[in-house]
Amino acid sequence: YNSSPMGWASSGDIQKDHLTARIKEIQRSGQDAKDKWYRFCDATRTGNRDPARHDCDTLRSFLSAYDNGEAPEITAAQTKASSSSVLRLRGVPFQSDVLDVVYFLREYGVTESQVMLARSSEGRKTGEAYAVFSTPELAERAMEEKQNQEIRGRYIELFRSSTEERDQALAQAQMATAHAAMQGRVYEGGYGVFSEKEEMVARIKAIQRSGFEQKSKWERYCDATRTGNRDPSLHSIESMRMFLEALARGEEPEAPAKRAVTSTNVLRLRGVPFQSDILDVVEFLQGYGVDKTQVALGRSSSGKVTGEAFVAFVSVEMAEKALDEKQNQEIRGRYIELFRSSEEEQAQNTIAGGLTAGLYPEREKDELVARVKMIQRSRQDGRTKWEEFCTVMRTGNRDPVRHTAESLKAFIDSYDKGESPQASATLNPSTLVLRLRGVPFQSDVNDVIGFLAPYDIDGAQVVLGHGRDGRKTGEA
Repeated sequence: YNSSPMGWASSGDIQKDHLTARIKEIQRSGQDAKDKWYRFCDATRTGNRDPARHDCDTLRSFLSAYDNGEAPEITAAQTKASSSSVLRLRGVPFQSDVLDVVYFLREYGVTESQVMLARSSEGRKTGEAYAVFSTPELAERAMEEKQNQEIRGRYIELFRSSTEERDQALAQAQMATAHAAMQGRVYEGGYGVFSEKEEMVARIKAIQRSGFEQKSKWERYCDATRTGNRDPSLHSIESMRMFLEALARGEEPEAPAKRAVTSTNVLRLRGVPFQSDILDVVEFLQGYGVDKTQVALGRSSSGKVTGEAFVAFVSVEMAEKALDEKQNQEIRGRYIELFRSSEEEQAQNTIAGGLTAGLYPEREKDELVARVKMIQRSRQDGRTKWEEFCTVMRTGNRDPVRHTAESLKAFIDSYDKGESPQASATLNPSTLVLRLRGVPFQSDVNDVIGFLAPYDIDGAQVVLGHGRDGRKTGEA
C-alpha cells in the first residue's frame, strides 16, 4: 500500500480511498454516527470495523443507508458479504498448518488449495486463515456450526470475508515471501507462502509437545542421525519426512535414521576456535582430500564466526571415515565435535561468496578485513607478509580497513597459495587517484594545484581531507 493523501495507507483504488475517507469522516462527526457504523459492521459479521478492510460494495451500502436515514442493520443483511463464499478464521494457533484448517473444516468439502494462512509483512503467521467454500450456503453453515470450536486447544472465531480481503492478505504474504527470498529464505508451496519445510517443522514440534514418549522418539532419531541437532528447523525436508513416515508406520526411530544419512558428504565441525581460519580446518583434515575450496566457516547473520565449520568431502565414504576418526581431536587446543550435515544446512549457516558479493558488498569486505587481521594474529609470518604487501602497494596504509576489497583478495589469495606477497601487490593500473600526506594545515586547494602544476590538475580534481570534527587532516 502507498501513502494516501488523506493520511493513511492507500489501497491503490482511488474510489475505495474516497469511500473509506467518507466513513472515517462520519465516525469523527459524533458518537451516534460512529455507533451506526459499528452496528452495521457487527451485522455484517465480518469482524472488521476498519472501513479499509471492507469492499467497495459494502462501503456504498452503508453510506446509502446513512444518507437515507435507514437502520444500518437492515442494509447489512443485503450486502455482498452476506452472500460470500469466503470465511476468515481468527485464533488459529501459530504452530498450526494448512492441514489443521482443512481437518477443522473437513465436513464442508474444503481442500488444501482452498485455504491460506495469513502472514504479516515480516513473514510471520498472524493467527488468521482464509477458507474459500464451494458455495455461500456452505460458508454460512460452517460459520454457524464451527463457531468457537477448537484447533489444537484454541477457540476459533469465524467471520464473513471477501475475495478482495483474502487477496489483500495474499498480496502481503507474497511480499513477505519476496523479502524472505532476498534474505536467502524461500517459502514454497500453496500460494507461494507455505513452505513444505515449515509444515513439517510445525508437525514435529506438535509431536514433541504431545507427550514424553513421542518427544523421546524424535530425540532418538536425532541421536541416530548424528547431526547434533534436535531442532527440527535445522533438519532437511527429506530427513523430517523420513521420521514422520516412519512414525506413521509405527517403526522405531533408529530405522529411518539409517536411511536418512546414507548420502551426505557434508560434515559440520563444532568447537572451532574463533581465531582459526580455513587453513586450520584443512590442516585438521589432512589425509581426507580436503582443500580450502571445500571448507566454509559458519557465520551469524551479523557476519561473525560462530565456532562452526562446514566441509564438503569428495565422497560420502571419506566423510564417514573422518566422522569416526577425527571425533574429539583438537584444533589449537580445542576439542572438535563432528556431525553429519547437508548442503542446505551449510547454505543457511555460512555466507556464500556469490550472495555476499552481489547483495552485501560491505559484508564481503568485512569478511576480508577479518581474515587479514586473523592472518596477522594467528600466523608467525602473517604480519610480516602483510606489511611487505602494503609496502609494495605504496598506499601508505597497513590497516586492512583502508584497502579495497580487490587488494585484500589479492593478498589472501597469494598467502593461501604460499606465494610471495610482492607477486600479488601490483597497483590497479586503472586507478587515477593519489593520496598526499603531510599537506600543511594552512594550505588550501590552490597550493595542491600549484604543487601538481605539470600534471594538468584543476580545483575540481582536488579534495582536502577533513576529520569528523571538520578539521584538516593534513591529507589531500
